[in-house]
Amino acid sequence: MPPKNRLVETIKSDETRDLLADGTDTVIDVLSESEVASQIPFAGLVVKTYQASKSIRERMQIKKLAKFLEYPSQMSEAEKNKFAAQFENVDKEEEFGEQMLVLIDKADDAEKPKIIGRLLAARVKGHFDQNTFMRLCKMVDRAFVEDFRHLRVLRNGENHMADEDVEQSLRSSGFLRQINNTDTAIISGVPVGPGGFKLTQYGRWLVDLGLSDGPIPSPEKERTHFS
Repeated sequence: MPPKNRLVETIKSDETRDLLADGTDTVIDVLSESEVASQIPFAGLVVKTYQASKSIRERMQIKKLAKFLEYPSQMSEAEKNKFAAQFENVDKEEEFGEQMLVLIDKADDAEKPKIIGRLLAARVKGHFDQNTFMRLCKMVDRAFVEDFRHLRVLRNGENHMADEDVEQSLRSSGFLRQINNTDTAIISGVPVGPGGFKLTQYGRWLVDLGLSDGPIPSPEKERTHFS
């Protein structure tokens, strides 16, 4: 029987919170020490692989995991309990953990796991429901992380010469919507058009919640369904 990934327990663990409280820069060296890692539910599985080879790939996996855990691990106790309570049983917890670990493994850098971790914390705060969270994660996975800076520009209503290929790529990922040639959009108080692109709700969530560096705010109203 394969070992349980215990990712939900890892997010709830005080040891994980303490380990990542000062950031993730030194986490590889800390996690390589078994006496520290043994206190963190999921870390033991990662460290076992790390100690076997210490390859660049395994070191990158630990870094990506740490980036993902950074914001969820700092959630309040009430938020962590709310997060864990959504799963009907241990099997559902494990299924969720597997989905997250697949996304973390597929990420081509450490930025995407960090974004997904922030989106998870935003989901727990009630910005969107679980189905929307999973959709956002898969959209992030499909997109080029370098293209996300264009979403910030659009969100801020800044004027610039856009790369049409980048916009089309973000459109295919679901973060942009094409504006009809006869329409003029108002973005952050700035008229844009005719033609061009504007952010979808998913794009706004990504910029406001996934790409920012500050604390994740609570929503004005919790969303249990996508709207």
